[in-house]
Amino acid sequence: MNINKYTIIVLLLISGMLIMASCAKKGDAILEEKVGSYNFTTYTVDTLRLRVTVNDQNLGDSLLSPVGSLRSNISFLDSVASLRVFNAETNELIIDTTIILRIGFSTISIVQLSSGQRPFIPPSPNEPPPAAGNYKVRFQYVAPANSSVPFFDSVQCIVQVSSVPVDTIVLKQYELSEFYESALGTSFRMKVYNAETLDIIDNTTTTLNSTGFNDFNTAALFGTAPGGVAYNFTLQRIY
Repeated sequence: MNINKYTIIVLLLISGMLIMASCAKKGDAILEEKVGSYNFTTYTVDTLRLRVTVNDQNLGDSLLSPVGSLRSNISFLDSVASLRVFNAETNELIIDTTIILRIGFSTISIVQLSSGQRPFIPPSPNEPPPAAGNYKVRFQYVAPANSSVPFFDSVQCIVQVSSVPVDTIVLKQYELSEFYESALGTSFRMKVYNAETLDIIDNTTTTLNSTGFNDFNTAALFGTAPGGVAYNFTLQRIY
């Protein structure tokens, strides 16, 4: 009888342990990988070829600049990830930081605002966001796209919104203007002059339309040819 009692007690203990183990398994959280789609873009003055890694996973070494993009899907469990960007030609580490991974589509921009500057990932501008239905844009004077066009020390620009002059500014080489705000659907135009002689140096009127973008953006002002000196600007998304 005593043996039977002990046997029953042992069996009960084993049964209880099995039940507890089973309950513990059922209570464990099942971790599932998440996927985010990331577009890495460049906006630089110098010409570079970059290699991008996230958590030491090589996403590619063909991110080109001055303007380029590299798109990749990233699987993750932990939302905090290590992002490293290398010069693909020299293997120099340019950016070493952490990012927060998210489900869905995200853009990470790598920016260089002046020649020789170390590229970086810009924070959100210290600037109030545009009002609902509006956008903000600023202008940067960069080196001519064509070597036959002079790179003046500075240019004077008449900034227009939908053909109405709103400001006259002088930009030095690689200098950025302040942000200008306007309603979606309107367009910016600009007339460009040599700041020293005030001779007009564009023979075209360039229009930047707001269709398809919002928030904060930067337009690169640069010289073009042939057919005479012309200064145009094109939108490049930084934020």
